[in-house]
Amino acid sequence: MGYPVGKIHAAPRSTFRKLTIFYKEGFKTLAGEIGRRLGKDFRSKELSWESQFDIIVVTGGNEK
Repeated sequence: MGYPVGKIHAAPRSTFRKLTIFYKEGFKTLAGEIGRRLGKDFRSKELSWESQFDIIVVTGGNEK
């Protein structure tokens, strides 16, 4: 996709049911573009905490 990856890490919880893209203020459009390019049903939410990252992609649907 051409976007730099800053970090790959496990989410603090495993209850994400679908792809979730968190974004900083001003990055909502880019978050939607990334979700559509991944071709999955996704949700996007503005970050509610401080982060060094502009966009955080959390994969979901891995529950058994």
